[in-house]
Amino acid sequence: MGKLNPAQVKNLAESGTYEDGQGLRFVVKASGKKYWVLRYQLEGKRREMGLGAFPLVSLKEARDAAYEKRQLLTKGIDPLARRDEETLAKKRETQQKLARSVTFKALALEYIETHRAGWKNAKHGQQWENTLIT
Repeated sequence: MGKLNPAQVKNLAESGTYEDGQGLRFVVKASGKKYWVLRYQLEGKRREMGLGAFPLVSLKEARDAAYEKRQLLTKGIDPLARRDEETLAKKRETQQKLARSVTFKALALEYIETHRAGWKNAKHGQQWENTLIT
C-alpha cells in the first residue's frame, strides 16, 4: 500500500517530491504544477518516467501505471524505451495514412490553383489541367 492518499495528494501545495512507494513519486513545482513520476533502475542506470499530470491522472491511475511499468521491468524491458517505440510507431502509421490519402490528382489540382494567377493566359491553365489530370 502506498504512503499517499487521495485527499493528501489533492491538498499538497508545497513544492517538493513526495514518495508513494516502489518508485512512484508525486512532484509539486513552485508554479503549482503537479505530476507523477516513476523512478526506476535498469542495468545500473537510474531513470525517471513521467506518468502524467495531476489531476488528469489520479493516485489510483498513477499506481496502476507504475505497476504496469514495473511488470515490464521484471521482464527486462525498459518502459521508457517501450513508450518511445510505441510513439514512433504511431507517428509512422499516421504519416503512412496521410501519404496514402494524398493522390497525384489532388496535388496536380493544388499546383494548378496555386500557379494559375501567374499564367498570362487562361488557356495555359486549361493546358496544365489537360496534361496533368489525364
